[in-house]
Amino acid sequence: MTARDQSMNTPSLDDIGKVLLALYRDLAEPWYGWVLPAYEADPYRTVRDALAALGASVEDGTDLNDDVSCHYLVRRGGRLVVAELSLAGPYAVVLDGKAVDGAPAPELVEDITQTLQAHGLLLLDADMLRIPVGMLFENVEAGQGTLYQALFADTPSPFEVAGP
Repeated sequence: MTARDQSMNTPSLDDIGKVLLALYRDLAEPWYGWVLPAYEADPYRTVRDALAALGASVEDGTDLNDDVSCHYLVRRGGRLVVAELSLAGPYAVVLDGKAVDGAPAPELVEDITQTLQAHGLLLLDADMLRIPVGMLFENVEAGQGTLYQALFADTPSPFEVAGP
């Protein structure tokens, strides 16, 4: 299945909203107590193993001070791709080398995408991740939080576009 074919598997915003409310309890004053137990359960061990089986090195760059996802740095053939796998549910985002270090890695991105989909993860696109959510985040200006921050990291989204 290609990334384009995956669009049929995109979750509804209503479904994601229910997941967020169940985990965070109150979007105005989110509770993050669910994150550490979810991370310690190592829900993506088999996915990590499958990524390594692609001939890639997989480094866990997760920072639980900000991340609500497993943040994997996947390297192969001198290329770097970041795969973020949400601890909130089966949601993922893949950032190719162009976003990470200025040089694209399309073959590695496609291999990672296929692997994640084979493990039941739903890849969310930039448009969906830019959708505003009514949550407060420590590292994001009030009222500027997006689905990316709710599902992956309380940091500025890699999908933000600079300029007017």
